[in-house]
Amino acid sequence: MTTANLSAPSANNLGPTRYNFYYNPGHPDGLIDLIHHEIGTNLLEKSMNKLKSDINLAKKIKASGENNSVIWRAFESLAEFYKARLFNTKRNVWKGVLFGGEKYYFNIFFEIYDKEYKKNPELSSLEMMRKGVESFLEWKQKQ
Repeated sequence: MTTANLSAPSANNLGPTRYNFYYNPGHPDGLIDLIHHEIGTNLLEKSMNKLKSDINLAKKIKASGENNSVIWRAFESLAEFYKARLFNTKRNVWKGVLFGGEKYYFNIFFEIYDKEYKKNPELSSLEMMRKGVESFLEWKQKQ
């Protein structure tokens, strides 16, 4: 943990067992929230990697004009979706931009995940993320 990287990302995954977290001593709840989110991303990482290797999904992404960052957005949003459900907390919507200047679109993914969860709460994280990507691509085409 460090208090010296205020303008850097709040958390950096430095490897499977090492993270760098920004810590504001005046707001420990933010750190706890961030740790919960990062635990979620670790639990969802295998699902994300499976989606990245799905050739049919890759074709859909390419045909839509998007790139693989849509999978990253679905992944980060799903971690936040599950965290909020598990800990009964608000869903965080990051105000920063994704690498390359793209938006995260958290609210769009939250709408998708809410709908899918209501339809089938037993849906696996892999299928939930896949539905997130596919539904996002459909939504984006309408914009």
